[in-house]
Amino acid sequence: MRAFKFLRIFCVLTLLSAFAFAGEKICEDPVDDGDGSAVVNCFYPAQTIVEAYADFRKSGIEENSNDPGYTNLRAKLEIGKDVKDTYDYVAINYEWNGDKTFVVKMFYVGGETDVKFTQDRNGTRATMIFSPD
Repeated sequence: MRAFKFLRIFCVLTLLSAFAFAGEKICEDPVDDGDGSAVVNCFYPAQTIVEAYADFRKSGIEENSNDPGYTNLRAKLEIGKDVKDTYDYVAINYEWNGDKTFVVKMFYVGGETDVKFTQDRNGTRATMIFSPD
């Protein structure tokens, strides 16, 4: 179980590196609460939720090609339609709260990753919460 938690934190840091060098995204340093959890806030200027999600998905797949949470993310979103997908190693929920807030929840055997996208007139903010069991 420890190895899995270490791998998840490593994937988080790898994903953050992708965000930091992408140029379009602005990300804060991760906040680690000491128990293996981490919170990261990123901002996608002038992007809609759908565009920010597409960037998040692309970076996630490129940087975490062995993580079933990222490799199984849906390529297209249907605005307003909640969906639940289940795979061998991960369950992924897509939940809309109006047309300006969207949450992706990835449930792993070793923990959960939540990504909340919130759109305003300046762009879209993504708050990623990585939690162990």
